[in-house]
Order: sequence, then C-alpha cells, then structure tokens
Amino acid sequence: MFKTCYSLISCKKQFEYQNAPTEVYGIKAEINGRLIYEIEDFSVSEDHALRVISLLKREEPEPVHIAEIIEDFL
Repeated sequence: MFKTCYSLISCKKQFEYQNAPTEVYGIKAEINGRLIYEIEDFSVSEDHALRVISLLKREEPEPVHIAEIIEDFL
C-alpha cells in the first residue's frame, strides 16, 4: 500500500480590487507522485494549513476521505 504525501502550497490571491494580493496556503496530496487532491486557498494562515497537514499525516485517512476531512476544517 502506498502512503499519501501531503505538502503545503502557497500563492498570492487578490480578494478585492483595491487591496494588495494576500498570501494564501493550500494542501496538495499525492500518492506515488500522482495528484489525488489539491486545494489552493485553504487558509491565510500558514500555521493552520501545516497543522491540518500534520493531522492528516498522523491519521492516514483513506484517499477517498481526504476532501471531506479538509472541507470540515474550512
């Protein structure tokens, strides 16, 4: 059985026309180099996104449940 690898992704996103872009953080999940889930704008807090990744790594959920778990943290 292959282990799911989670990584933090970041990008800049402009939420309002007048404001400067904001750094947002997301989560990418891959199994054997194959992308199974990605969300780009999960949080504006890097610490929050890293905590969720830590929980996912510790609990090792089935790939079909990863999206549901992340949506619960939203």
